[in-house]
Amino acid sequence: MKIILRAVIFYSFSLFLLSQLFPAGLRVSGGLQTIFYGGLILAGMSLILKPILHIISLPINILTLGLFSFIINAGLLYLMTRFVPHISVHSIIVPGLIISRFATPKLALNLPEAFIFLSFMLSFMVTILGWIV
Repeated sequence: MKIILRAVIFYSFSLFLLSQLFPAGLRVSGGLQTIFYGGLILAGMSLILKPILHIISLPINILTLGLFSFIINAGLLYLMTRFVPHISVHSIIVPGLIISRFATPKLALNLPEAFIFLSFMLSFMVTILGWIV
């Protein structure tokens, strides 16, 4: 029960942060109740469906050195947007950054790339929250 509650809180908080960091990419139109429901759906899929998908895609995951797991996470994020109609993902334009002589260009991500990018950011945030707690 503790693991489920922790996963729901982590995914809900990460969804909230993503909707604040990338408002054009991840749109939540229902408020905190919708974010909590989305976190509940994501936590459930991550605890039940994700291990099954990782076992099924193990050969592809080994060939791609683990990068296929981002595709699995993007698929789970897509399923969550289908189950929770008030959360939607749209194309993203990521602004370029300049940090002491290191510059990154501006990126325009279409819808599949936006799902992969947001799933990467979501996994990153949940992992960081897990390390902190």
